[in-house]
Amino acid sequence: PSAQQAEAQELKALLVRMDEKLDGLRRAQRDEVLAKLDAAAEAIKDAMTIRAHGGDPETLWDKVQGESSAIHEVQRYTLRALGALADKVEGKTKTGELKKVAREIEGDIGLQLSILARCFELQDDVHATAPKTLAGHRQGVEAARQQRRDDVLERTSRIMGRLDAAGEVAAANVLLHARSARSIVGSLNRTAETIADFHAPLGVTLDREEVLLKAWTEA
Repeated sequence: PSAQQAEAQELKALLVRMDEKLDGLRRAQRDEVLAKLDAAAEAIKDAMTIRAHGGDPETLWDKVQGESSAIHEVQRYTLRALGALADKVEGKTKTGELKKVAREIEGDIGLQLSILARCFELQDDVHATAPKTLAGHRQGVEAARQQRRDDVLERTSRIMGRLDAAGEVAAANVLLHARSARSIVGSLNRTAETIADFHAPLGVTLDREEVLLKAWTEA
């Protein structure tokens, strides 16, 4: 399979794994957002079926392009939500506050990334329907696709940067607030695993080391 087909398969597998991690409330929240994409998904599916049976590629491309706005709208909403998650850590210096925020981010990151994974999956499908005769347009679509990926990487990197800073605060307070420190570090390492799992199908490696706390007696 092509690199794009392989990515689509990995994204499908990723969605299954993320679905297993979401609690009932967050799964319902995600499905409510994804319902906005159902019409786009059906239109893309129909176009690919018609194309497979000899339909005119350029006519079908025009139809599919019209559905892209719904995907982009959901993606923009989710990128803003990721930015808000990073901002939650800003200015927090007390271990109690950081413990609460780290847990909130750990819970919400899977929700937002599963929505983004579905957006990327549909965008790959849109890209696959672009006629080969529109070489310049295909290049433009690919450039826009890469820009959206860069935006996601910037947001997730910012989240991890803020959380790793929180991990440093936790490490510095392990003597006085051992339980909160362990909770913070556990949440941020699990969040990092979720982000790394999301990055993998996109060919991105999360360049960070797991945060470890000294044992209380050693500290």
